[in-house]
Amino acid sequence: MRLHTGLESVGIEPVITAVFSRVRKYAVGLSISLVSSFVAAQLPETQPDAPATASVGETDIEEVLVVGEQPGPQLWQVHKGDHRLYVLAMESPLPKNMEWKSSEVEKIVAQSQEMITPPSMKFEFGFWGSIGALPALIGYRNNPDGKKLNEVLSPELYARWVALKEKYHLDDKSLEKQRPIFAANALYKQALDKIGLAPNDFIRWKLELIVKQQKIPTNRPELQHQMSDAGKKIRKFKASPLDDSACFTTYLDRLESDIDGMIARANAWARGDIETILSLPHPEEMTTCAQAIMSADFFKEEGMGDLTGVLRNAWVDAAVAALDKNTSTFAYLPIQFVLPSDGYLAALAQRGYEIDGVVLKGN
Repeated sequence: MRLHTGLESVGIEPVITAVFSRVRKYAVGLSISLVSSFVAAQLPETQPDAPATASVGETDIEEVLVVGEQPGPQLWQVHKGDHRLYVLAMESPLPKNMEWKSSEVEKIVAQSQEMITPPSMKFEFGFWGSIGALPALIGYRNNPDGKKLNEVLSPELYARWVALKEKYHLDDKSLEKQRPIFAANALYKQALDKIGLAPNDFIRWKLELIVKQQKIPTNRPELQHQMSDAGKKIRKFKASPLDDSACFTTYLDRLESDIDGMIARANAWARGDIETILSLPHPEEMTTCAQAIMSADFFKEEGMGDLTGVLRNAWVDAAVAALDKNTSTFAYLPIQFVLPSDGYLAALAQRGYEIDGVVLKGN
């Protein structure tokens, strides 16, 4: 099973979901990938925008979302001498009725010798270990001891949850039994759909298709971890509390105060408006939710500490190797990995590579 950093195209699909899903599907040879992406490309001018209206509850949210063919932002370049790495920085969510005009990126991919994906961690269970864990999976999303959300959340948080559920027409009573981190993610997905936004999966899928058609080798920087006795660990997780109220709160905060921001970021990416992209804040709820999951005993017992730096270094090493070997390399990353002053491209700059088209943000 391969888990990509970023964890979500939509919100944060918790790491534990992918781990358990892999256990469920191992016997039939399936795998789950939660991929985050990062994009940028200097492309032709956009077509005129058209309004998209989302009706939510009793209140109509009327925001202008771009539709039709859109270019996306310019590619950012890393180079030393005549060897170049082109990086597409991916925003998410994006307008769900846009179509990405990828012709310029296709030209770059066609002349490249390699594509690098975001880094990932691969969990190995073994066939029989996965089969033995199947019975433990029942109810893994639910709160321990059969508790409901109104019993594990503060009254204030629960009232906000109820109001947002009603606003975005989320009528799923089973969510009341789930841990806050899972319930909030379901609400977030529902809200995006009602607003007219969607995860950036369609961009990633198109990139993968382009690479396949061009027969370009793909480098997937990967850390492997052998996990023993998955069934025992899953049962322990189900019985243990999870400190995920902060994660739950960040989801509610975004849906209450960041809708305009999400739409502005989505439109800026679609139009290729790099100045606006760089000027807008990019919320870090991924970090809060990932910390909640990684703090669980399930992962502590596996000796997993801060994976952020380890995965970043794995990607940077792959990029350095590609830059040394290839005259042209293409990569895509989540925008949150590229913008910070301690991000992936900043790490390459520290190794002596020049960066074009990027303004790195301070922490």
